[in-house]
Amino acid sequence: MLDTVELTWHRALPALADTHRVYAIDLPRHGGGSRPWQRTVDQELCELLVDELVDHLTLERVGLVGHSMGGDIAIATACGVRSGFRELSSRPPAGSVRGDRRSS
Repeated sequence: MLDTVELTWHRALPALADTHRVYAIDLPRHGGGSRPWQRTVDQELCELLVDELVDHLTLERVGLVGHSMGGDIAIATACGVRSGFRELSSRPPAGSVRGDRRSS
């Protein structure tokens, strides 16, 4: 197994929680969420949902971390109108960045 989102977050969230308040967001039709969703899920909607969640929770000095599509959403959300984001990290999906493949 190269990597899975579950493996990544299973290790990363507890480490982040040592020094940060952590909210793990399952966007509609993604992650472990099982609630039915009738609307079309696109990049713009996901950005809006993240932004509205931050507002609803009245969070300040927010850092966003995203993996794969979540990374794109984190980048776009942080580059939007909101100015309170202070940190951003985006991980590409496994296999999307080629490393040095030397034969042994």
